[in-house]
Amino acid sequence: MTFEDYELTVEEAGEIAAMKVMLSDENEEEIIILEDMELRTLKSPVPEGVYSVFIPWAETWVGEEKVRKELGECGWGEIKKVDFVKSDQKRKHWKVYIHFTSLPEEVKLHLDNGNHVKVYYNGTYYWKVFKSKYVHLTESKYELSN
Repeated sequence: MTFEDYELTVEEAGEIAAMKVMLSDENEEEIIILEDMELRTLKSPVPEGVYSVFIPWAETWVGEEKVRKELGECGWGEIKKVDFVKSDQKRKHWKVYIHFTSLPEEVKLHLDNGNHVKVYYNGTYYWKVFKSKYVHLTESKYELSN
């Protein structure tokens, strides 16, 4: 990142005695301290080089261990990360994002075509698994248009 990203002039940037860049433990937030001014930018929660899928509804009792177990039994590949997002629509539940380092081509193709996969986790109970459409938005001073 450059000083332009933080709307500093060349003079202001030149006057800064020390700049310290720290990453939080989970690398979700970059903290930049410029003298007494602290600026924060959120990093994308999606790891690089993964294929992400999305479960729009999981009960609140479902945890990461359960998701890893059930999807691991599908034999789809290594799960790099699982993210839970709380939702209060209708009633409380989780929206779950699962990030795979690899996924079988037949499953990818099926999801890429807008279909979903049912993953049975308890008898006849199942999760609908879709391709994730998450896009990390970063604020910008300009936008290119046609």
